[in-house]
Amino acid sequence: LLGNKSLLSDSLKRDFRVLGVSHILAVSGLHLSILFIFADFLLRKFRLPLKARCILLLLSILFYMTLCGFAPSIVRAGIMLSLLTVSKILDEEADSFTSLLVAGGIIVFFSPFSITDVSFLLSFSATFGILYVSEHFRRPRQGKEGAGKRLWSSLRNSLLVSYGAQLAVLPLI
Repeated sequence: LLGNKSLLSDSLKRDFRVLGVSHILAVSGLHLSILFIFADFLLRKFRLPLKARCILLLLSILFYMTLCGFAPSIVRAGIMLSLLTVSKILDEEADSFTSLLVAGGIIVFFSPFSITDVSFLLSFSATFGILYVSEHFRRPRQGKEGAGKRLWSSLRNSLLVSYGAQLAVLPLI
Protein backbone atom coordinates (compact mmCIF):
# COMPACT_ATOMS: atom_id res chain seq x y z
CA LEU A 1 0.00 0.00 0.00
CA LEU A 2 2.89 2.35 0.70
CA GLY A 3 5.58 0.76 -1.45
CA ASN A 4 7.65 -0.41 1.53
CA LYS A 5 9.33 -3.67 0.55
CA SER A 6 11.86 -3.78 3.40
CA LEU A 7 10.17 -6.72 5.13
CA LEU A 8 10.18 -8.89 1.99
CA SER A 9 12.98 -11.40 1.68
CA ASP A 10 15.46 -11.08 -1.17
CA SER A 11 14.37 -14.46 -2.51
CA LEU A 12 10.72 -13.36 -2.64
CA LYS A 13 11.67 -10.15 -4.46
CA ARG A 14 13.76 -12.23 -6.88
CA ASP A 15 10.82 -14.59 -7.46
CA PHE A 16 8.59 -11.64 -8.36
CA ARG A 17 11.25 -10.38 -10.81
CA VAL A 18 11.72 -13.82 -12.39
CA LEU A 19 7.96 -14.15 -12.88
CA GLY A 20 7.89 -10.68 -14.45
CA VAL A 21 5.39 -9.31 -11.93
CA SER A 22 7.65 -7.18 -9.73
CA HIS A 23 5.56 -4.14 -10.69
CA ILE A 24 2.88 -5.53 -8.35
CA LEU A 25 5.16 -4.70 -5.43
CA ALA A 26 5.65 -1.10 -6.56
CA VAL A 27 3.35 1.63 -5.34
CA SER A 28 1.51 3.19 -8.26
CA GLY A 29 -1.08 5.71 -9.21
CA LEU A 30 -3.61 2.88 -9.27
CA HIS A 31 -3.23 2.52 -5.51
CA LEU A 32 -3.97 6.19 -4.98
CA SER A 33 -6.90 6.06 -7.38
CA ILE A 34 -8.46 3.12 -5.56
CA LEU A 35 -8.01 4.83 -2.19
CA PHE A 36 -9.41 8.07 -3.64
CA ILE A 37 -12.54 6.32 -4.93
CA PHE A 38 -13.01 4.55 -1.60
CA ALA A 39 -12.53 7.78 0.39
CA ASP A 40 -14.96 9.61 -1.90
CA PHE A 41 -17.50 6.81 -1.42
CA LEU A 42 -17.18 7.04 2.37
CA LEU A 43 -17.41 10.83 2.40
CA ARG A 44 -20.57 10.68 0.27
CA LYS A 45 -22.13 8.43 2.92
CA PHE A 46 -21.65 11.26 5.44
CA ARG A 47 -23.54 13.57 3.04
CA LEU A 48 -20.95 16.29 3.26
CA PRO A 49 -21.32 19.27 0.95
CA LEU A 50 -19.31 18.98 -2.27
CA LYS A 51 -16.70 21.59 -1.31
CA ALA A 52 -16.08 20.05 2.13
CA ARG A 53 -15.78 16.59 0.58
CA CYS A 54 -13.36 17.87 -2.07
CA ILE A 55 -11.19 19.64 0.52
CA LEU A 56 -10.97 16.44 2.58
CA LEU A 57 -10.10 14.49 -0.56
CA LEU A 58 -7.36 16.99 -1.47
CA LEU A 59 -5.90 16.69 2.03
CA SER A 60 -6.09 12.89 1.78
CA ILE A 61 -4.22 12.96 -1.53
CA LEU A 62 -1.47 15.12 -0.05
CA PHE A 63 -1.26 12.87 3.03
CA TYR A 64 -0.91 9.71 0.92
CA MET A 65 1.70 11.32 -1.35
CA THR A 66 3.69 12.21 1.79
CA LEU A 67 3.36 8.68 3.22
CA CYS A 68 4.69 7.23 -0.03
CA GLY A 69 7.70 9.53 -0.07
CA PHE A 70 6.47 11.40 -3.14
CA ALA A 71 7.11 8.50 -5.53
CA PRO A 72 6.83 9.77 -9.13
CA SER A 73 3.76 7.69 -10.01
CA ILE A 74 1.99 8.78 -6.81
CA VAL A 75 2.82 12.44 -7.38
CA ARG A 76 1.56 12.20 -10.97
CA ALA A 77 -1.66 10.53 -9.88
CA GLY A 78 -2.00 12.91 -6.94
CA ILE A 79 -1.73 15.99 -9.13
CA MET A 80 -4.14 14.54 -11.68
CA LEU A 81 -6.69 13.61 -8.99
CA SER A 82 -6.25 17.02 -7.37
CA LEU A 83 -6.99 18.72 -10.69
CA LEU A 84 -10.07 16.53 -11.09
CA THR A 85 -11.19 17.43 -7.58
CA VAL A 86 -10.63 21.15 -8.11
CA SER A 87 -12.58 20.94 -11.38
CA LYS A 88 -15.52 19.56 -9.39
CA ILE A 89 -15.32 22.49 -6.98
CA LEU A 90 -15.22 24.94 -9.90
CA ASP A 91 -17.94 23.01 -11.75
CA GLU A 92 -15.68 22.65 -14.79
CA GLU A 93 -15.15 19.62 -16.98
CA ALA A 94 -11.83 17.86 -16.40
CA ASP A 95 -9.63 16.68 -19.26
CA SER A 96 -7.34 13.76 -18.48
CA PHE A 97 -4.71 14.55 -21.13
CA THR A 98 -4.46 18.14 -19.93
CA SER A 99 -4.22 16.90 -16.34
CA LEU A 100 -1.39 14.55 -17.33
CA LEU A 101 0.47 17.36 -19.11
CA VAL A 102 -0.01 19.76 -16.18
CA ALA A 103 1.15 17.08 -13.72
CA GLY A 104 4.29 16.50 -15.80
CA GLY A 105 4.94 20.22 -16.04
CA ILE A 106 4.60 20.72 -12.28
CA ILE A 107 6.88 17.82 -11.48
CA VAL A 108 9.56 18.91 -13.97
CA PHE A 109 9.30 22.53 -12.76
CA PHE A 110 10.05 21.51 -9.16
CA SER A 111 12.46 18.73 -10.07
CA PRO A 112 13.99 19.30 -13.53
CA PHE A 113 16.10 16.14 -13.41
CA SER A 114 13.00 13.99 -12.95
CA ILE A 115 12.70 14.01 -16.74
CA THR A 116 15.59 11.49 -16.73
CA ASP A 117 14.06 9.30 -13.99
CA VAL A 118 12.87 5.95 -15.35
CA SER A 119 9.96 5.82 -12.86
CA PHE A 120 8.78 9.24 -14.03
CA LEU A 121 9.00 8.27 -17.71
CA LEU A 122 7.31 4.89 -17.24
CA SER A 123 4.51 6.39 -15.15
CA PHE A 124 3.72 9.11 -17.67
CA SER A 125 4.06 6.84 -20.68
CA ALA A 126 1.82 4.14 -19.20
CA THR A 127 -0.77 6.71 -18.16
CA PHE A 128 -0.72 8.28 -21.62
CA GLY A 129 -1.25 4.84 -23.18
CA ILE A 130 -4.15 4.11 -20.85
CA LEU A 131 -5.77 7.48 -21.53
CA TYR A 132 -5.26 7.17 -25.28
CA VAL A 133 -6.83 3.72 -25.44
CA SER A 134 -9.66 4.77 -23.14
CA GLU A 135 -10.38 7.76 -25.33
CA HIS A 136 -10.07 6.18 -28.77
CA PHE A 137 -10.67 2.45 -28.68
CA ARG A 138 -12.95 1.45 -25.86
CA ARG A 139 -16.55 1.09 -26.93
CA PRO A 140 -19.26 2.07 -24.47
CA ARG A 141 -21.89 -0.49 -23.62
CA GLN A 142 -24.93 -0.18 -25.80
CA GLY A 143 -28.41 -0.53 -24.33
CA LYS A 144 -29.46 -3.78 -22.75
CA GLU A 145 -26.89 -6.47 -23.30
CA GLY A 146 -26.83 -10.03 -22.14
CA ALA A 147 -24.49 -11.10 -19.34
CA GLY A 148 -22.10 -12.76 -21.80
CA LYS A 149 -21.82 -9.66 -23.96
CA ARG A 150 -21.28 -7.43 -20.88
CA LEU A 151 -18.58 -9.79 -19.61
CA TRP A 152 -16.85 -9.83 -23.01
CA SER A 153 -17.07 -6.02 -23.23
CA SER A 154 -15.52 -5.60 -19.77
CA LEU A 155 -12.78 -8.12 -20.54
CA ARG A 156 -12.05 -6.50 -23.90
CA ASN A 157 -11.86 -3.01 -22.38
CA SER A 158 -9.57 -4.24 -19.59
CA LEU A 159 -7.25 -5.89 -22.10
CA LEU A 160 -7.20 -2.79 -24.29
CA VAL A 161 -6.23 -0.60 -21.33
CA SER A 162 -3.47 -3.02 -20.36
CA TYR A 163 -2.16 -3.19 -23.93
CA GLY A 164 -2.31 0.59 -24.18
CA ALA A 165 -0.05 0.91 -21.14
CA GLN A 166 2.31 -1.80 -22.40
CA LEU A 167 2.63 -0.33 -25.89
CA ALA A 168 3.30 3.14 -24.49
CA VAL A 169 6.16 1.96 -22.27
CA LEU A 170 7.64 -0.42 -24.86
CA PRO A 171 10.00 2.19 -26.39
CA LEU A 172 11.38 2.95 -22.91
CA ILE A 173 11.86 -0.68 -21.99
